[in-house]
Amino acid sequence: MFAYTGRYEVSEGSVTHHVDSAWNPNWVGTEQKHIFQIDGDPLILRTPRISSDGAHVFLELTWKPDAG
Repeated sequence: MFAYTGRYEVSEGSVTHHVDSAWNPNWVGTEQKHIFQIDGDPLILRTPRISSDGAHVFLELTWKPDAG
């Protein structure tokens, strides 16, 4: 789980969240930048690629509307 609140800015395929409050106190006061993609209904957010244990990885979150 992760959660944070704050203002955000959108520009050219990315969104930057300015974190005011977060479940992880180390995120407060930081900027979280994500690449976004809207493909029909889902909204997809991806982190920039990072190195982790010698591999290049990214995190991805997909929001889909409730079908109910």
